[in-house]
Amino acid sequence: MAKTPIEVIASMLGDERAPEHRIAGAIVLGELSAKGVAGARAPDVVKSLLSMLASDSPPLQRPALASLARMASAKAVPAILPLLGSKDADVRKLAIDAIVACGEDVVPLLTERLASVQGEERKALDAVLARFGDKKEAVHTLLVGLESSDPDVARAVAYELRPRVKEADAKTRRLWLGELHRIIERMKKTPPPSPIPLATAVKILGYLEDEHALETLIAFAKEPRTPFAVRQEAIIGLRWASTEGALSDEKLAGQVIDVLVEAAEGPDRMIAQAALMGLAAVELPAKHAARIARLATHPDFERARIALEKLTRQPGADVTKALVELLAGSVAAGADRRRGELATKALEAKDDAGPVLAAALAQETDADRANVLRQALRPHLKALTPATKKKLVTVALERVAEGEGWQAHADVARELDPKSFADGLREQVAKLAKSKKDAQLRSVLGLLSRTEGATHEDRYRYASLVLRASPLDTLPAARHRDESLTLIDDLTRRGFDVGLALKKDKALELSHLFYVGFHFVEEEHPLGRELLEHVGKEGGRTKLAKMAKNKLGLASE
Repeated sequence: MAKTPIEVIASMLGDERAPEHRIAGAIVLGELSAKGVAGARAPDVVKSLLSMLASDSPPLQRPALASLARMASAKAVPAILPLLGSKDADVRKLAIDAIVACGEDVVPLLTERLASVQGEERKALDAVLARFGDKKEAVHTLLVGLESSDPDVARAVAYELRPRVKEADAKTRRLWLGELHRIIERMKKTPPPSPIPLATAVKILGYLEDEHALETLIAFAKEPRTPFAVRQEAIIGLRWASTEGALSDEKLAGQVIDVLVEAAEGPDRMIAQAALMGLAAVELPAKHAARIARLATHPDFERARIALEKLTRQPGADVTKALVELLAGSVAAGADRRRGELATKALEAKDDAGPVLAAALAQETDADRANVLRQALRPHLKALTPATKKKLVTVALERVAEGEGWQAHADVARELDPKSFADGLREQVAKLAKSKKDAQLRSVLGLLSRTEGATHEDRYRYASLVLRASPLDTLPAARHRDESLTLIDDLTRRGFDVGLALKKDKALELSHLFYVGFHFVEEEHPLGRELLEHVGKEGGRTKLAKMAKNKLGLASE
């Protein structure tokens, strides 16, 4: 009877004189359906493919394994198992596929072999078991095997399981969770020689992204005496387990955040880095987000920066309040001002920052802290309510009346409501004038004169007060440093009749007018001639009157 095409192809597998024929036959069979191959005297086909596996030649083994995977022949498994330790990576991969294709019935055979191998073959066996991750026996075998695994094998298990766990349904995840808890408890009671197997189990526990894993992860993460590898994986696991809304439990959320913050503050920089990555990744409930604010004061600026950036992205009044407190604290002796800059930038992006900053500024008595609060508040001034604006103006006036630390408050008040602020200052000026507190009067008048709500009369009154304290030195350098002359010049530019005001000012003497007149004559300003003529007339035969007339004569030449 004539052979079928498949039988012809199958016969090529046994042609040991022509390896290329064997390879070609195996490749073609690998492309055919399992049903088609089974009809072609399958026992002989399998026997020929197994002989290719025994050749110790990867070019022959690879197509043979591909064909066996399509045939899913459980009889081939004993011959395939040794190839899991092949030096050829492709052979190992194809061997895994061929065994997995045979189904979960191979698990007992894998379990039996697992106890006697290590290295690449052990990694490949674990990879096969991982493919059966929804079967309890496979999961149990894989995890129990961790206890006797060398570190490289244990790490490979975690690598192989990550995509499997990610794709698993809720039922399978519960299976993994129960088995992991059991194996972790066993390793805690009888620790393996290396901490890596326990660290691997903890890593996989985090992969489950299940809030029921948090209690175990927290216990490992918060204990400084936990082996480094285990603690690091627990901290990383907290990041995974805290996603997808797992932090909805308020108590657990607080514990997770506290553990991460404590680790991030600790002396071990690698542990701190893992904790910082966790804090950056987890979604923090608003109630607890401000707990990381203390990390923003850490001596290591990089740790502080990450904490501040996290706070920047977190909503909630507690976060905003924490940022304001950090901002005020950034001016402490020896503090890194960069923290204040970051806090200011963070607050600029928060819509609810205005009222919090305003309240903090209203209560602040330290001049330096008030100044940084003022700078942070500026972008939010327009959004403040009328009541808040009024409060800030009132506080500013109170600070001015007290005589200390008022500059930041005054700057805000002048910008918010210059008219109301000027009116309040004017009332203070009237009281100070009666009490003859000249130093404080000069300070308040100066502030009033620099306020948009000030009148020409307010500005003149301040200029007169400054002029009375002037040394009246007519040398050019001294005159150009004299604030009173600058103030008078500003008033002339504003259109105020300074000459008339000076001549009517009973607090001034002719020497003051001569000094001002002398300066403005030098500047070729009409005010100079007006004042010197007045001094010459009112001074009679005094030396000052003669000096005024002489100066006018020289100016006319």
